[in-house]
Amino acid sequence: MFALGSSNYPNFCAFGHYVDDHLKDLGGKSILTIGEGDELNGQDESFSEWAKNVFKVIKSDLFLIETLHAIRTRLLKGLRKRMRDSLNCFEICLNANGCSFKNRNFYLIARS
Repeated sequence: MFALGSSNYPNFCAFGHYVDDHLKDLGGKSILTIGEGDELNGQDESFSEWAKNVFKVIKSDLFLIETLHAIRTRLLKGLRKRMRDSLNCFEICLNANGCSFKNRNFYLIARS
């Protein structure tokens, strides 16, 4: 959250703080502390600095998300291979006993 206001007024950036607090009350989580821009004292510079920090946090979070996605993908590939191998073993056992599950529908359900 970046709040805008004027230090000329007693409730400087009050609305931005109100919204930030309300979002937290609703379960929101801040990635940074609230930024404040004073129209009388370097509002543009304050916003630029705050925005740089936001993008640093987002960039690091995106890296983490991409890493977790890559790990999940590798795990799922391994799981699928093990399931295929297990089904192949099951089919071999059935065929050895004169049974077959060709032309039968089997559904695999995975929970995420």
